[in-house]
Amino acid sequence: MLKIEFSLLNNAQQNGPLPPHNPALKTIAVIGGAGSGKSLNSHAFAEYFGCNLIIESWDGETPLPPGSLALMNSHSFDKSLVTDYYDIADALLMLQNNTSSPANKANFSK
Repeated sequence: MLKIEFSLLNNAQQNGPLPPHNPALKTIAVIGGAGSGKSLNSHAFAEYFGCNLIIESWDGETPLPPGSLALMNSHSFDKSLVTDYYDIADALLMLQNNTSSPANKANFSK
């Protein structure tokens, strides 16, 4: 069975308080290669996208709980399991520009 690392974003000392779990929250995937900044920026992505759970190294097949931010390094995954997905470069631009839509959605779409 695949091991998925979960990181709950409820440590107010490190990350500040986040809203309680809400099943209506979106499930977001951020895709990028090793060393691209996914984990380094995961808490900023979670706050930006309104997620309260970070899943490191998502396999692209395991169903995700609502409100999840899934980090992965493959563009091959079941797109029906996420609300939306972004290439790391687009996600970083969104953070930098504080925009609600990506500049270029990694040249793939749902």
